[in-house]
Amino acid sequence: MPEKKPRQLSETILKISDGILCKAVDLVLFWVYLICETGPLHGGSIYKSFSRVERDFDQFDSGTLKNALKNSVSAGWLDNNLRLTDKGWRKLSAVLPIYDSQPKEWDGVWHIVSYDIPEKKRRRRDILRGILLKLGFGPLHKSLWICPYNFLDDVEKIAKRYEIADSVLLAEANRLGKEPSRVLADKVWRLKEINQDYQEYIQSIRKKELTKHQAAFGYLSILKRDPQLPDVLLPDNWLGREAYEICCKLVGKRLYFGKKIR
Repeated sequence: MPEKKPRQLSETILKISDGILCKAVDLVLFWVYLICETGPLHGGSIYKSFSRVERDFDQFDSGTLKNALKNSVSAGWLDNNLRLTDKGWRKLSAVLPIYDSQPKEWDGVWHIVSYDIPEKKRRRRDILRGILLKLGFGPLHKSLWICPYNFLDDVEKIAKRYEIADSVLLAEANRLGKEPSRVLADKVWRLKEINQDYQEYIQSIRKKELTKHQAAFGYLSILKRDPQLPDVLLPDNWLGREAYEICCKLVGKRLYFGKKIR
């Protein structure tokens, strides 16, 4: 596989518009978190830094980001010193993927969700699919999803809340098909592709091709696709933890994405 040029790599790892920080307000809150140090910030320094955001994310211009900053203060997500409030932390945590550093074991049981939801309830079907993705399920087929972690009670509650329980089947199995579970996991979540992205990301940092802000956003784009499966299901030489550690080292702080990160 030919080596990617820096610009190509940058475009690959900085593509975060697919469900992560796709709103200007969310991007501003995360940007404030990245650049704030110990003292209070002021509007001028933030506005000046938006030029860097504008270069990397062409879906936002500086005017949009300035308005988002003002709205964040008005909504109580930032205080008058442009610090994230508790309300702001909760909002930011809700949109960022979670990195979990704890070792993950597996009891060998696959947890399965199958559904046959009619087209007239498409919106509810889309909501269910989005929740399955967020919980870490992967699509074995179009309407058959699997996960090594047991979130079936959560799925059942969601199905009842949206009145689609009659169209949703929950099940468990020790084996799915004839392939080893590790092979199945790679097919469902495309783990080798994700690991390749981690490898290119690590190489780009070691070559000093990314700023600390680009490194944080780049890591987010890969973490969103990483289901963080138990170690026994991961490919050999999995680079998820190394990518996290090298990102934190460059950024200069521990990035507890998705948790209370202060």
